[in-house]
Amino acid sequence: TGYGTNFKNVLDFGADPTGIADSTVAFGLAIDAASVDKTMVYVPTGEYMITSVLDNSTGPDFMGIVGDSAGESWINGSTLTTHALDFLNVPPFFRLENFKVSGPGQTSSPIVSSGIRLPVSGGIGVTLNVSIKNIEIRDFPTHGLYLQVPIVSVYENVTAVLIGEAGFYIDDTSGNGIGGTSTTFNNCYANNVLEYGYYIKAHVYSTFNSCAADGCNDSYYLYQCAGIQMNGCGNEGNNFIDASRPGRGLVLDGCVGVSSNAHWCYFLPNVLSLGYDIIGGSAAITLIGATNLDEGIVQTYDIHIGAAAGICNFINCVAPNRISSIAALINDEGGNNLTIFGAEVSPFALSALSLVGSPLTTSVVLDAGWDTS
Repeated sequence: TGYGTNFKNVLDFGADPTGIADSTVAFGLAIDAASVDKTMVYVPTGEYMITSVLDNSTGPDFMGIVGDSAGESWINGSTLTTHALDFLNVPPFFRLENFKVSGPGQTSSPIVSSGIRLPVSGGIGVTLNVSIKNIEIRDFPTHGLYLQVPIVSVYENVTAVLIGEAGFYIDDTSGNGIGGTSTTFNNCYANNVLEYGYYIKAHVYSTFNSCAADGCNDSYYLYQCAGIQMNGCGNEGNNFIDASRPGRGLVLDGCVGVSSNAHWCYFLPNVLSLGYDIIGGSAAITLIGATNLDEGIVQTYDIHIGAAAGICNFINCVAPNRISSIAALINDEGGNNLTIFGAEVSPFALSALSLVGSPLTTSVVLDAGWDTS
């Protein structure tokens, strides 16, 4: 297998790789055995049916699960009424790699069922030095990947598809505003999620690289985060729930010190959309090379800056298909320190700027060439 002889192979505990017989008990036995030796569980190529949650309640020291690939090792929970993988207070250097886990369906609520959960207990604790790589999570009504207070951890090539609430959810503990730090998301993908592609709560000092969120309502929702860097991320084909919930690309709610470089928003025709929504008193926000591209009339705004937000910097941002007279590049509700360099509304209106709400009553700095009439 390439993973060493000490790994616990689920086949040795009676798992059925054809997907016909229930393998839940076999997985539980393998987890318990791996806990004794402080090692991992190996899932060879095959389909494995589970009918209830896999947890570490009797095997708290097991170090994770590894398969052959997300296209070969499949944990199938199509009949679940629980979460699929729910591991509490995992040890440092816990790993999940190279498998697929599926659930009962995106719209199977009121069932509460997530694909992978790594919570902590008692309002304290963290998930430290966790690595989750090359995983596909699909068909769950709640969350794809749920993480509570992750610290110094890496998530790479993880896909959450057909999820009800959030593809990726980082949570704090008991609402105390501590949601983890120093994590990296590389090449992760939320696809066709009814609510949030990424919901990141109270998280700090972390990076998102080349991530995508397509077919979601809010693609990226950062709540009370600080020191977040986003590089080359984007979203396409957003849905919208109703007039009060347009499809939004990047939402920064109560955030400080967030920078996004080369973010791409692409909206389909006749979708009520809002590219970048800066609300909740967010401050020290920088958008560099942000693009808001729509195929039809956009009925809201490319960038919305809520009241009490401050010190926002927009550099070389563009809305190349701006054709609607009722929308604007910037909707500024007032009281902000706003700097705009090199932005354009369309290729044919390089000097057109509209501040809707409190035009030019805010502290606004513009580079040369803007028409402020």
